[in-house]
Amino acid sequence: MIAPTARIPAAALAAFTAGGVVYRAFGCAIAAGCGSLLIVPKQCLASRLDELAHGCPVPFEEVLATLETPVTRAVDRYAECRPYAVVLARLSRLGLADWDVAPFRVPRAESTGMLFAHHTGVRYALTAERMFRAAA
Repeated sequence: MIAPTARIPAAALAAFTAGGVVYRAFGCAIAAGCGSLLIVPKQCLASRLDELAHGCPVPFEEVLATLETPVTRAVDRYAECRPYAVVLARLSRLGLADWDVAPFRVPRAESTGMLFAHHTGVRYALTAERMFRAAA
């Protein structure tokens, strides 16, 4: 069975960037913020990829790790924890619910964080520092 797809406008992704620019690379839309990375597969976009800036705003290892890290834990049991609730509220702006979560190691860095994954293929990685700073 094919997972249902979302139809997320590029404008909604701009809120996840540091400068409002959403990029296209690896067949996805990529929104990079300070300590965060949102990746949306092209089939989940309401916009066309060629309408986005060409290039990758972060090292390609970060994108690949975000796409390839296995995520199997439902986030429901963490939803009451303030840092998770803040992230989930932000992700709800994309019109998606029922996220899974897993610990995440940022490649080529000494930082760790969390990776939120949706069954449509949308993924949101953020460093622990970013996650807890947002919840403060």
